[in-house]
Amino acid sequence: MFGMISSSKLAQAGDFGTSISSLTQLIASDPKFFEAQGLLVEIYEYQKNYPAAIELRKKIEKLDPYNQQNLLSLGEDLKAFGDVKGAMELISQIKSFASNTTEYKQAVKDLS
Repeated sequence: MFGMISSSKLAQAGDFGTSISSLTQLIASDPKFFEAQGLLVEIYEYQKNYPAAIELRKKIEKLDPYNQQNLLSLGEDLKAFGDVKGAMELISQIKSFASNTTEYKQAVKDLS
């Protein structure tokens, strides 16, 4: 139906329904389409649809377990949804492989 650029433009114009539908189709056709997943999760977060954002971030984590930015954002989503314990658990996960990064420092600051 639409491509990545069209989906992005639709989201920017506020047509989230069409954008979400298009991105969902893109991801279904290519489950490793990180750009589509990234845009879709940003839309969910913008809409404060934390359950959908958390679910998608966990899928991204399975595909890319060492993506400290995704883990930090997952923690922020969990915390915003009220799962403070789950958010705090991600601090040690990020520390285990990325202890000298800005994402780890941000995780300590934001998720504690």
